[in-house]
Amino acid sequence: MTSSIKESSLCSPDSTVSSLLTSYSTDSNNPYSNSLIHYKDKLYSSASEALEAYIEDFDLSLTSSEVRTGKICIFQSTPKQVKFSKHHAKEKHALDDFKQHVGLDSLASPSRTQKDQLEPLTSTADRGLEISTENLSNNLENHGSPSTTDILEAERSWENAPGAFKPPVPVCCEDMENALPFPKADIIHKFLEDCLNDKNKENTFSGGHHQRPLEALKLMLFKLQEIQASLNQNETAEQKEEIEKVYNYPGGEIQWARFRKNVNEYQSDEEMEFGKSINKHGSKMTFGTLRIKSKGLRAPHWHFNANEHGYLLQGTAWIGVIGADDSVVTTYNVTAGQVIFFPRNTVHWVKNVGSEDCLFLLFFTTHEELQTLDVDDAFFSTPEDIAARALKPQGGVNFIRTFKKQVEDQAINLPPNLNELVQNATYVQSPDKLVWQYFYDLKGSAKYPFPGGIFQWARYRINGTGLNETEKIFSESLNKHENTLTLATLRIFSNGLGQPHFHFNANEMGYVISGCGQAGVILSGVTANFNIGIGDVIFFPVGTQHYIKSLCDEDLLLILAYNTGNQLETLRMNDYFHGTADHILAQLFWKEQAEFKKFPTPAKKSGK
Repeated sequence: MTSSIKESSLCSPDSTVSSLLTSYSTDSNNPYSNSLIHYKDKLYSSASEALEAYIEDFDLSLTSSEVRTGKICIFQSTPKQVKFSKHHAKEKHALDDFKQHVGLDSLASPSRTQKDQLEPLTSTADRGLEISTENLSNNLENHGSPSTTDILEAERSWENAPGAFKPPVPVCCEDMENALPFPKADIIHKFLEDCLNDKNKENTFSGGHHQRPLEALKLMLFKLQEIQASLNQNETAEQKEEIEKVYNYPGGEIQWARFRKNVNEYQSDEEMEFGKSINKHGSKMTFGTLRIKSKGLRAPHWHFNANEHGYLLQGTAWIGVIGADDSVVTTYNVTAGQVIFFPRNTVHWVKNVGSEDCLFLLFFTTHEELQTLDVDDAFFSTPEDIAARALKPQGGVNFIRTFKKQVEDQAINLPPNLNELVQNATYVQSPDKLVWQYFYDLKGSAKYPFPGGIFQWARYRINGTGLNETEKIFSESLNKHENTLTLATLRIFSNGLGQPHFHFNANEMGYVISGCGQAGVILSGVTANFNIGIGDVIFFPVGTQHYIKSLCDEDLLLILAYNTGNQLETLRMNDYFHGTADHILAQLFWKEQAEFKKFPTPAKKSGK
């Protein structure tokens, strides 16, 4: 998902840059000297003449539709080891249409890296220009010539053409054979060399066959334009990488909507605001997506400071959980639409046993940074003699020393020679009384309809009301462990509404699985309404009134988490409105008491 940033070539017909710059250097050993410049079937030996011809055509094009500008091309005539061919600019890639409100898939923002690169570059160029101009002026004064300023003012007549701003000159760079790529660093280095020529080259500006001061300054300007375009060409790729900040591993990837202590780790302002919000409100929730490739393994690990709840959106996985009681190991298979649960400090793993990727939507019960330790990291961090004494392998410490830590993080593991390493794999299913402590069949559970949609719940119910025997095991497991979550799927039909309501005992966090809609939240003195779509994460602090409505032709589907292992306590707008005495409402809203009879008595809810 991250985009590799490819270094752009110097020559591009659609670039704002000019390969005219390659003819700028005054060094006789420069491979780009002795260029011929081609514009509209004519050859020019001077970049200035070619540019003047282009500008003349541009001026005419402002008053006549029959005149158009063309492309300026440079043909290299020396030497043979430097060869250019025509290059085509990369097409611009549209940014992924993620509507970001929380930080998982942040909107594109100007690249901080590009700004940092351009500012010192511009200031260095300015200083180089000042030095060159000053030296040129001194040289001209010594020869009794007009000042550089006078020459520039006299010859830059094109700047007064109609229209406040001219488009950059489209340029292509050609030779008869192969192209020579120029990394961005080399372009910048060459530019600085050209701008800051040493003294033995300065006197060549005004003599012989070399460029005049104006010619040199024009080409310096082209050079700056080229570097700018080179950076701009990478802008979309760099922004896309920021948008899709994903932690990649050999067997898959992880993406987060979470709090970070180091603000520099946030990828956007939106992500930072979300992280700070869930931390400030003590949400006790962090969200992440976990994608595991076929046969990939989320390495055995445990979390010091959080329980983990997950919903499998796609794929088939085999789960292992090692509990504290006599090292009981529970394993089970899980398919799309089912829920997994790992109490804090229980070792667990997730293995993709299907042919397609597994995609888990995960909630962790902390609003601080998640603290995790993988089994392989624990092993390699343990002194070899201690590991040997604890594990007692044949061969002792010498066998322990045969283990080699991989260079890449193995958090999601998938060795390329897996078939050679594993000859026999079985995926055992433990008894239900063990499995249902860590598993819930959400897609197969009871549906709770409401006007506009349907709820399905993975939650604790007092006395197991409405639950079957295996569901009661899960309900009691949630209630037994501290700081667990209630999970639910919420399906809102097309144009349906999840009416305004609030929760007495839980924050709420959700992830949009499909569809699109609008959400609104009212805090004390603050109201926010925003659109939501696939991949967005939303958060409603405890006690804040909020609503969700569907805006698309298809249903809006979300997975929701509430930070309570007890029964969720909710109050809806129609309930508290109808529960308030009509004479109180009449006084509050300055409206006739009888008017409030028009509000119907709400039906008894079986859902949220």
